[in-house]
Amino acid sequence: MASMTSDVTRHLNFASKFFKACGQAGFNPTELNVLAQDVPLLKQARNLLHQKMSETETNKHTINTAAAPAIPGGCSIVENRVYANPAEWLWDPSKIHLFVHEEQKKERFHGMPGEELREELVRTPVLNAVVLDYLLEHQHLVPASWQSSGCEGRRIYFFGTVYRNNSDRDMDSFYFVRGLWWNHNHWRECSKTFGQEFQADEPAAVFRNL
Repeated sequence: MASMTSDVTRHLNFASKFFKACGQAGFNPTELNVLAQDVPLLKQARNLLHQKMSETETNKHTINTAAAPAIPGGCSIVENRVYANPAEWLWDPSKIHLFVHEEQKKERFHGMPGEELREELVRTPVLNAVVLDYLLEHQHLVPASWQSSGCEGRRIYFFGTVYRNNSDRDMDSFYFVRGLWWNHNHWRECSKTFGQEFQADEPAAVFRNL
């Protein structure tokens, strides 16, 4: 009961601060009622907020790119590349490029075979899954520009860490990379094997000018 009372008090305090801020911003009850009923508008406001938070927190978050990435159950890491120098890298999205190979753009529903894309990225400073793990835990840092207006949502892969599925006997399903998937509401984790094809809305996250 004490815990429930504490939660109610916390929510009431938050509501009081929120409505006070809305009043200071010039909102009236009619406008707040419209906002409360317009989910797409609220999503736009949330995206703008995340963009602002991403900008204001640039160079305030340190990511140790040499740390051990998360490992999905039944899997192991076969390759983990570290390009940031120093390894403890200050988060700055302006130093990241979402790379799409020309072959990925040619076929709308086919794309580029994963193994070929992996080979093309051998000498490219790709981000590893440590950065992915950090962004999944701090989603407000992900720039709104990384989202996609497409019906499926953009998937951004981190080729710096390659995994193996130890329980799958299908050679095409052995090796895979993990990524960020925008599902029109928030970022979720996704993965793709090198036996599949990577399409134009599935870029690789790479460092700029390293």
